[in-house]
Amino acid sequence: MDQGGRRIVIGTKPSISYNFTKEGSYTIFLDVRSAHKNSKGFTDVLPYTGKIQVQVREKIASVILRV
Repeated sequence: MDQGGRRIVIGTKPSISYNFTKEGSYTIFLDVRSAHKNSKGFTDVLPYTGKIQVQVREKIASVILRV
């Protein structure tokens, strides 16, 4: 996540949860890498990287996002 011009890691597990404490504009990055190797030593799953810009406003509801 890019917060104030610096990228911070908010989790490295299969499932994470994060609550934004301040309103503002954030860039969220998703980097997926597999540590699993097939019988020939190659990674089974190709890596994926994506990002999205989100606007955090006053809390009026809760949302759960599972990827």
